[in-house]
Amino acid sequence: PKRELLLDNLLAKDGFVASMKSCIAKEEVNLFGVLGVTFFDDKPKRELLLASADNTVVDSFTQFLLEHPDAADLDLTEREDCKDYTQDGMKIRVFRQGNPKGSRKQIAPLL
Repeated sequence: PKRELLLDNLLAKDGFVASMKSCIAKEEVNLFGVLGVTFFDDKPKRELLLASADNTVVDSFTQFLLEHPDAADLDLTEREDCKDYTQDGMKIRVFRQGNPKGSRKQIAPLL
């Protein structure tokens, strides 16, 4: 059976992207991030979603997360099905995290 991840459900949720855009505008930020965790067989599977109305912001953070030594411990790989994903003017990229011990305490300082 297909195992749905939290971020798949979130992206499919009616109004999510509109709410995200509203939050970005209200907080006057250029990047929006969501950490998701789902448990399969009692093991955490983590994902990171990055979104922005500015493609260069998302692309530069993507490059940093995939290539910079400071982010290597997270063992991030980009989900191919979300690589060129755009919804309602927002560029969205989603990453799987190979190191499940990397929590928000490790990711937040990188962003």
